[in-house]
Amino acid sequence: MRTLLPVLLLTLSAVLALPARAQQAPDNSRQLTVSPLVGDVIDAREKATYGLFPQYPADNFEEARFYQKLQADSAITLWSVLRDGRTAQLPFTKDQYRAVRQSIENRAKELGTAASAAPAPGRAASAASPAATGPDPTLGRDYKVELLKGTVFTGTLVTLSLTTYEFDTKDLGRVTVQRTDVRSMAEVAGNQAAVQSSRRANWPSIGNGNRMLFSPTARNLRKGEGYAQLVNVVLLGVNYGITDNISVGVLTTALPGVPLSQQVFSVTPKASFPVSENVNLGGGVLYARAPVGSNGEGEGFGIGYGLATYGTADRNLTFGLGYGISGKDGINKSPVVVVGGMARISRRTSLISENYFLTTKDTFAGGLYGARFHWSRVSLALGSAYYYDYAANQDALTFLYFIPVYGDLSFHFGQAR
Repeated sequence: MRTLLPVLLLTLSAVLALPARAQQAPDNSRQLTVSPLVGDVIDAREKATYGLFPQYPADNFEEARFYQKLQADSAITLWSVLRDGRTAQLPFTKDQYRAVRQSIENRAKELGTAASAAPAPGRAASAASPAATGPDPTLGRDYKVELLKGTVFTGTLVTLSLTTYEFDTKDLGRVTVQRTDVRSMAEVAGNQAAVQSSRRANWPSIGNGNRMLFSPTARNLRKGEGYAQLVNVVLLGVNYGITDNISVGVLTTALPGVPLSQQVFSVTPKASFPVSENVNLGGGVLYARAPVGSNGEGEGFGIGYGLATYGTADRNLTFGLGYGISGKDGINKSPVVVVGGMARISRRTSLISENYFLTTKDTFAGGLYGARFHWSRVSLALGSAYYYDYAANQDALTFLYFIPVYGDLSFHFGQAR
């Protein structure tokens, strides 16, 4: 049988990525530049450097802009985009706006004189922190840090201020150190954070990579995360993370004019557990009940599955086995093999492919390939299909190239810890 993966990769490469859309000014408004030191858009690093907008935690802040209505003496509004998907609006008076500008200028003067500041009492001048005498490191990258007392650790820089650094470490959790306590601080080469561009490091979260197009992965929704989805117009679903390892979902048809007793209803519990930083194992059941006949009596069917996923929320590969379950025939002896993956190629776009192989006497393969487009709390997935039937087509693949046969509109709610 001809190998399918090269064909799938070529097909996926033809899907065009949507460009990231710049935030548009509200109607009848103009964008303001509070200071040339930060420009039109104030990002997370500038917020931390200049000590701005304490209303928003540094690790949940992405960027902000000032807007003003095109009317005389109109109030000014700060529009902020947060990493948890929310967009916040905060009104500013003109005096408050000018105070932000003055705060930036004052902090810039302080930063300009920090290099010449004397070391803390009791320390030799030679032990002054290199971080205080050079340019600030980059948020979101990994650094090996050595303190004056000899302590050495590696962590991701998540917050910086005039006097402190805050790191997220694997073994110690969040660590805050004074700049004057740092002997050396070197970016770690060869790790994911170091090789990412600053643009990719600042991409907002798009969830925890818990599913491909329709099929699940072994990654789970985090506690407090959830989404409601509309699949192909006629299927309504809701999924929610009960804990970091257990989630549950329901899926039902929404056929107009059809009584509820005649609709298909399914439940999809899933459990998953991390084996290492990039490996997750999981399993679950999709069990559905469909009406049979006009009397509304139901018949149960479904699939039980086990999965292994390698990678991150943005880029991952999944391998799984599923066994059909029928009320009449019990558990099918021949499993369905699932192979798929997702690759985020831009701020807004991920390419996805999921493939199914039936291990019956007459070999059959098929699947979906397409893309998911992400916004603050909404995502849209579109997928085309292919199938391969050895008995009927010999070695011919049949594709529905760019005709969407799968559509999924999802609204994300809740907030992970």
